[in-house]
Amino acid sequence: MAIGKYISTFGTHYKTQIMKNILLLTLTILLCFGCKDTKSSQETDNQLVAASDTTDCVDTVAFGDTTFCLPKIEGMTQGYDDPIIKAKADEFDDPQNTILAYYVPTAVFKQRDSLAFITYDNYYKVYTSNMAKNYEMKPVEVQEVMRGMTGGMMNSTVAEVNEDFKNSNKPLEIGQPTLVEKYEGYNNSSTAIVLMGLTTDTVDKVMAIAMNVLLVKDRLVFMAHYLDYNGQASIEQLKENNSNFLKEFYKVNS
Repeated sequence: MAIGKYISTFGTHYKTQIMKNILLLTLTILLCFGCKDTKSSQETDNQLVAASDTTDCVDTVAFGDTTFCLPKIEGMTQGYDDPIIKAKADEFDDPQNTILAYYVPTAVFKQRDSLAFITYDNYYKVYTSNMAKNYEMKPVEVQEVMRGMTGGMMNSTVAEVNEDFKNSNKPLEIGQPTLVEKYEGYNNSSTAIVLMGLTTDTVDKVMAIAMNVLLVKDRLVFMAHYLDYNGQASIEQLKENNSNFLKEFYKVNS
């Protein structure tokens, strides 16, 4: 399931083959023994019509036999249809995945012609795995996939990281993705809060990422929310933003 690249997009950057293999194995087992192909072509056609008629949808995106609604998020623009935004979102994506949506702050979207020269945070990426196309999943399998995603990460606590951040005389360094919290989220979702160092030619910082495994219309969907890490306040803001996005996403896809 291409999780190495999925997690690399949680900061540009986490290209751990072991993680990718763990999740590939997890999803393969689930698809072989726990899932079934569903929906006739007529059911699919009806679903497409129903999704298109949902008034809360600002846009729809089809993946296999399922159409998802994309919610309106205050202060954000869903820009994956824009070629410049799409190129940015695809930069670290894996061909085994399909991006469904990429939300950036509206102020950033308005500057997209200069995107190569600016840095930003506070964005959302929604995607799914091609391997799971047209397969039903169940809540218990959401937990299995999350365990596979986080199984190889370092563990710490927010308090420990914040103490290091507060006492350090130099910028906080996170050498590898660090899991600081994991919990069951909104409506059969599973969420992990991860800190990750991001280093490029122009950027050297730590990001806080909310990694989510969702069950939407009996399909497995992933969502990640990214914020620059600046101590405890950024973790709380990340979790609040993440929860709000999940509620809106489930609302338009109920």
